[in-house]
Amino acid sequence: MTEHHPHGPAPQRTQAHAAAEAAAILAHELATPLASIRGLATVLERYGEQMSAIERADFAGRIVRQSERATRLVRGYLQAPDDEAGPGPGADAHAGQPCQPAEVLTAVVEECSLLLRERSLDTELTIGDVRQVIEGADYVHRILLNLVDNAAKFAAPSTTIGLGVRADGPAVAIEVTSTGHGIDPGEVAVMFEPGGRLPAGAAAPGTGLGLAIVADLVASAGGSVHVDVDGSRTTVVVALPAVLERAPVAAG
Repeated sequence: MTEHHPHGPAPQRTQAHAAAEAAAILAHELATPLASIRGLATVLERYGEQMSAIERADFAGRIVRQSERATRLVRGYLQAPDDEAGPGPGADAHAGQPCQPAEVLTAVVEECSLLLRERSLDTELTIGDVRQVIEGADYVHRILLNLVDNAAKFAAPSTTIGLGVRADGPAVAIEVTSTGHGIDPGEVAVMFEPGGRLPAGAAAPGTGLGLAIVADLVASAGGSVHVDVDGSRTTVVVALPAVLERAPVAAG
């Protein structure tokens, strides 16, 4: 097994380059919620009359949540400083809410269900005894969505993507494991560069921005990211600072 960490200073960018990168990142991150909205709406249009009221309400609620997520992404992009390389959360209060990473990961898997189904991919979720929460629900969602989306695009069809959450000292570690063509250890750093595409995955859909976004968001949160390569299996491990969940205060 070989372990690699993305490294190297980010090159200096002009304001125009930063704005172009931010727009590209926004377009990349909007693709998933918009695809989810379209898929859910299509199902409702075609089969709504055959669905129960509870099923229709569930689909409608998922459409609303994806619409709200897209709105937060656009708002964050508009509120970001001119020299920021990506659409940050801005002043949106939702970005600072604490979250249970396992719950966010479960929601992300549901959000990526269409892509997973198209590629006949299964998921296996392993949750450790995690009593911490992570500050910044929207940041965590964006990180996990890009990780799962990236794994789904590059995993071999009809394989299983492993998803894990565990305590790691003062942090929470989130692992995403996929089986595909394998990665040359010398090319791992390229995965985290904007637009970076490995030769084995050149034909896969996407812009090559997913893991670059992950690296930037993890760094902004004070966390770390590394990659374990074991033959055809690749595991991306993200560690994010966490705090103990506060117990609810009893009323009275």
